[in-house]
Amino acid sequence: MTIKKSIMFRVGVVYLFFLGLALWLLVELLSLKLFNSEKWKSMAREVERSENVVEPNRGDILDVHGMKLACSVPNYRLYMDLLAEGLTDAKFNAHIDSLSIQLSRFFRDKSAAAYKRDLRVARQKGRRYYMVHPRRISYTELQIVNHFPLFREGPNKGGFIPEQYDQRKQPFGSLASRTIGKLYGESSKGGMVGLERAYDDVLRGTPGTSVMKRISGRWVPEVVTPPVDGLDVVTALDIGIQDVAEHALRTQLALHNAQHGVAILMEVETGAIKALVNLHRQRPGVYIEDYFNYAIGESTEPGSTFKLATLMAALEDGVVRIGDSIDTGNGAYRYFDRIMRDSHHGGYGMLSVGEVFEKSSNIGISRIIYDNYKDNPRRFVDRLYNMGLNKQLGIEIKGEGRPVIKYPGDNSWSGVTLPWMSIGYEVQMTPLQTLSFYNAVANKGQMVKPMFAKGLSRHGKMVERFAPVVLNSSIASRETIETAHQLLVGVVERGTARNIRNSNYSIAGKTGTAQVAKGSQGYKSGGVEYQASFVGYFPADRPRYSCIVVVTAPSNNVYYGNVVAGSVFREIADRVYATGFDFVEKAEWERAENYGVFPYSKGGPMGDLVTVFEELNYPVYERHPINDWVSTLASDTGVVFRPKPIPVGLVPAVIGMGAKDAVAVLENIGLKVHLQGVGRVVSQSQQAGSAVRKGSTIFIRLG
Repeated sequence: MTIKKSIMFRVGVVYLFFLGLALWLLVELLSLKLFNSEKWKSMAREVERSENVVEPNRGDILDVHGMKLACSVPNYRLYMDLLAEGLTDAKFNAHIDSLSIQLSRFFRDKSAAAYKRDLRVARQKGRRYYMVHPRRISYTELQIVNHFPLFREGPNKGGFIPEQYDQRKQPFGSLASRTIGKLYGESSKGGMVGLERAYDDVLRGTPGTSVMKRISGRWVPEVVTPPVDGLDVVTALDIGIQDVAEHALRTQLALHNAQHGVAILMEVETGAIKALVNLHRQRPGVYIEDYFNYAIGESTEPGSTFKLATLMAALEDGVVRIGDSIDTGNGAYRYFDRIMRDSHHGGYGMLSVGEVFEKSSNIGISRIIYDNYKDNPRRFVDRLYNMGLNKQLGIEIKGEGRPVIKYPGDNSWSGVTLPWMSIGYEVQMTPLQTLSFYNAVANKGQMVKPMFAKGLSRHGKMVERFAPVVLNSSIASRETIETAHQLLVGVVERGTARNIRNSNYSIAGKTGTAQVAKGSQGYKSGGVEYQASFVGYFPADRPRYSCIVVVTAPSNNVYYGNVVAGSVFREIADRVYATGFDFVEKAEWERAENYGVFPYSKGGPMGDLVTVFEELNYPVYERHPINDWVSTLASDTGVVFRPKPIPVGLVPAVIGMGAKDAVAVLENIGLKVHLQGVGRVVSQSQQAGSAVRKGSTIFIRLG
């Protein structure tokens, strides 16, 4: 009886417990339904009404051909919900070892045992948003990680939560990186810089909004106002020319162990900036682009490149003519307590004004200005101001340096200011400001604002185009501009820049070798640095592009502008001229058949060759059944096509083809191609007709 009573008592206790629990749940249910329903409905409505920001995609920055210079690339950080509904203890324990091994192999930072321990501890602590690893991974890497144990089962069953972040990337690395600019960081340098900052408003787009909706027992986001993605900024930069300019400048900087350098290429008529390079010495032989935009932000004494503005002012005022004679003496001339010297030992003696400019005689230029303006220096400075040399260009990229052109009566004006100003000292200009002035001479006197962006586009279609902006319709009279042009041509033909003269096209420009004061040390006791520069335009007879190269602090005892900077200018100009079809004069096309000669062509796809010859109106003869690939032969009466079969499983004969076509044919059958030389294919390492060994390398020589 005692045992029976004990059992009944226990059953009664359990019964009463569950009865009480049922009554409590009933009371709570009635309370929720009758008294608190409005409260919870109101909270649900608040959740639904609360709006979340939906970020738009940031637009890309493109070069003039549509190549991406800056774009947003998604990357991911790995998190885990270690208490996910489907992540049972059995499943977790069954896969934790294999997951830890995969993570260890992927990240290579700690052992599989360490990953296993950390995951177990996180699960014991109930972590719902555990960071598996701090490193962000790419989309390609995410596809690999998605196949890891547990991760492949998704967030609910496996607890895997990849968090996406957008990272700004510059696909071409250092090329124009300072001009393109940075989006994040650099608070010590003003935060965003370059085009990223200048066009931030259009690049970032318009955010949208979303609210949370209760669907099938779950809260899911629903977009109310869709975001508007940012527009793409199409720049005037040409990444191919940028590459050439950076390579040429980097080579010269390393050769002369210079501190930093600048190269800018501008389109004469529009002011479009085709290339802009800023390189800074990080350590001997190593130069980086992303340091400071010297081309835009550094105002320094330009030295001899300023002599063009000086002489144009004198010509415009009529105080001198190009044929006048100037006595430069023995190479030394005293102005009060200072002596000005020419670089030529012993002096040049008597020179014409044109020769003074061509030889870059400091004494000759300064005497022209001092002798004619010493009683009224304001007249000279006013003429410089009328040319706009004292004004900023107003470019969209922040940080433009302010030009300094002293005015008589300023505290810093002295008796020697006028002669030294005439040769480019006691004045300051940025390289871009100097280039814009020379570009105006090339543009028949019209100064245009440097153009960094051509317009805005969306999904490859232009939605807005920017027109060139004229800053000064005429910096001087037509006669003065023509004379200035003759002077600049003379510098290259007979003067200080004879080393960059060539027979293919003409160059007009001016060398500059300036002493740059170094802080408080001034020009004395080792405080001087040299700045070598060359600025001009080409072709001189039909100016298309202007260019400036400035190299600061070359330290291997070579610092003259014609050698250090002129060689960079010449390399850039050569490449641009060689690849620019717009330099070729338009001429009436003469048919080759008038001479009884038909053109040679490389072998290739039949369709492409037929299109070319039909466009040129040349007769084509097909002596054999035509394949997709053909070779050509120029006969007396036309062009003959011959079949060039591509046998299946055998190495084809590619001799006679161009490099592009040969590579396409060989890679399509599984061979790796190594090219040597230029021109058409003249030999191949694997004999035609031999069996194809997929993955093997075939060497083809061009000639």
